[in-house]
Amino acid sequence: MKPTILVILLFLLVLIMVGCASSPQTVEVRVPVPVPCKVPEVEIQPLPVDALSEADDIFGITKALWASVEIQRAQIFQLQAAVKACQ
Repeated sequence: MKPTILVILLFLLVLIMVGCASSPQTVEVRVPVPVPCKVPEVEIQPLPVDALSEADDIFGITKALWASVEIQRAQIFQLQAAVKACQ
């Protein structure tokens, strides 16, 4: 064999050995993984306003409207708590 081919092969062999001698570096990759959020379903209650009739007086209507507002506030509070639990 010619000396130049022998030198090239020896050089390639040294490069291969040096590549195998180095230790592999471990890289930690943090990837967000979607997780299903399991929150109990918020029960939607019927509103007292829906049960009003034309015969009800103004005090009954006002009472039903106020009760409806309170029910809706409670439902909004429950929905906000469910959303916050999933974040």
